Amino acid sequence: MKNNYSEKPLIGFVTVFRDFGEVYPLVTIAKKYIDLGGRAIFFGYGTGYENLARDIGCKTIKFTQDLSEKGLKRATAAQKKLLENQMHPETFFTHMIHKDFYQSDIIAVEKEVKAFKDTDVKMIVASGLDYLINISARVAKIPLVYIVSGAYIPPYYQQNLGKFPDNYENFLTRLVPGFIKNRLANWYIFNNKSSVKEFNRLAHAYNTPRINHFLELFLGDYMLVAEDITFLNLKPTADLPSKNFVGPIFQEKIAVNNEDSTELSVKKHLERPGKSLFVSLGSSGTKKLFLEILRAFEKTDINVVAVYATVFNKDEIPTFKDNILPIKFVPSIKKLNESVDIAVIHGGRGTIYTAAYAGKPVIGIPMQLEQQCNIDNLVRHGSAIRLSKRNFTTKNLLKAVDKIFINYDTFFKNAQLLKEKLQEPKGAENTVKRLLEIVENDTR
Repeated sequence: MKNNYSEKPLIGFVTVFRDFGEVYPLVTIAKKYIDLGGRAIFFGYGTGYENLARDIGCKTIKFTQDLSEKGLKRATAAQKKLLENQMHPETFFTHMIHKDFYQSDIIAVEKEVKAFKDTDVKMIVASGLDYLINISARVAKIPLVYIVSGAYIPPYYQQNLGKFPDNYENFLTRLVPGFIKNRLANWYIFNNKSSVKEFNRLAHAYNTPRINHFLELFLGDYMLVAEDITFLNLKPTADLPSKNFVGPIFQEKIAVNNEDSTELSVKKHLERPGKSLFVSLGSSGTKKLFLEILRAFEKTDINVVAVYATVFNKDEIPTFKDNILPIKFVPSIKKLNESVDIAVIHGGRGTIYTAAYAGKPVIGIPMQLEQQCNIDNLVRHGSAIRLSKRNFTTKNLLKAVDKIFINYDTFFKNAQLLKEKLQEPKGAENTVKRLLEIVENDTR
């Protein structure tokens, strides 16, 4: 029996406010929904980018994660630090495998359920970082829709597209042939039970569905993949039909202070003689790595635009040689991408698709597994080189840059071919269409 609404229902979007890559796509979806007459509210942990939701007229409700008195006594300094971050992405996965967080997770679930019931949301749309939502949405009896990347869907690993995680490489694993490590990594995804043990303990307490492996944390009641299926080299399945591959949602333009002068500065810098590239490590990059990269490029004649975002505070930006232009934000990262020869990036989903639609070669340095998968997708299309963060050296960075410039015609051609294969990015529009279909037909 269908639900009949006289107006479009209130949808709750759940995210981690400190992570731009998670907040921005959900805000973009919510904006499209509101433009069609819908209503939206945001729930989340942490602080940082909640203003993006408020700017489109959405109320924001913040959750907090608190240890019980007993848990606080047992918690390590590192665990307490993660809690203070409310919530850094690492926190969720630390919670998920550590029994000391059980009571704090119980408290958090209760807070989430109460907030959903008090606001009377008819659907929860989540970006994947709050694993507790799998329990609280079910307790509240509200449909749960996950918006995920290809790195979190079973077919990606069933087709052996996953690679051994760079963060786990060491002097021993480097002795093992790549094809063996990669097969082991794909097998491990479906067979590692320890990482979901504590989640299942919590699910049992609430009589909600248990899970068999890590990827099931992102299934929800419905899963929408914010990716181009061609880019992923995947075919639709019965569980993931083509209509659930809604397409990428990435940032094309943002408002920045002194926009005209910023664009002029970038334009003048890139008009200097010589090759050019830009560097961006998003909100997940480290100050140390960013500085290492820029100091390496100081020794070259390459013109570099360094988009430092939240890596530096304004009063701590170092002095660089004339070929380096540090800048906090640019109005259009896509326009910048199109203006340079190479993009040196961290591999966030939005950043990767911006590069793909720009049709330029990429050097990717992933900060974590999802970003590694995103970069590997570009590598498969022959338009990128992936470097290791764990074993990063400036020598390898400059070697990769030289390799691309020496073979630039090939890398550029492959990047342009990929650009031509990609469908027009309408991820937000397609997502809203599917959300309306789901909320209209869900029978709970």
